[in-house]
Amino acid sequence: MSNLSPQYITDEKGKRISVILSVEEYERLLEELEDIRLYEEVKARKEEATPLTKYKSRKEQLKSLRGSVLRYDRPFDPVAIEDWEANK
Repeated sequence: MSNLSPQYITDEKGKRISVILSVEEYERLLEELEDIRLYEEVKARKEEATPLTKYKSRKEQLKSLRGSVLRYDRPFDPVAIEDWEANK
């Protein structure tokens, strides 16, 4: 991620003690970290690899679901990805 424009808060000696990022940069950074975490999780399972283009396409499809849930009837019940109406 090379498009970060951090601003720093320093102490009285000039030592950097905090970083300020825009909300957009912060969210992109969190998304990147989540991608890395998921990659490491899948890698540890030693499963067959998914092509990057297929993964990115899938990720874009799932983004459309953000904010679409109005109510959780049974929030702890697992739902298989193939059961989601948005995938049909």
